[in-house]
Amino acid sequence: MGYGCPGLKRIEIPCDLCGGAGTVSPEILKRLERGRELARIRIDAGVSLRELAKMARLNPTALSDVEHGRADISDSVAAIYSRLAP
Repeated sequence: MGYGCPGLKRIEIPCDLCGGAGTVSPEILKRLERGRELARIRIDAGVSLRELAKMARLNPTALSDVEHGRADISDSVAAIYSRLAP
């Protein structure tokens, strides 16, 4: 006897970055690179995501979305990260 529900249908979940298209636009690639750079700056400063969110009075999810390229960075968030840079 197999495991799982025989009536359960398989659902496809599209990628957050390509929306299921299979390709990522240059704008999204740039946002991903920027997010990785911001995460590196924060980590090099020895600050956790939660600590930075608390200092900035922001939701940690909002900062995580920026660092993972799921959201664009606002001027106010960019200013927060610029204070961490050496």
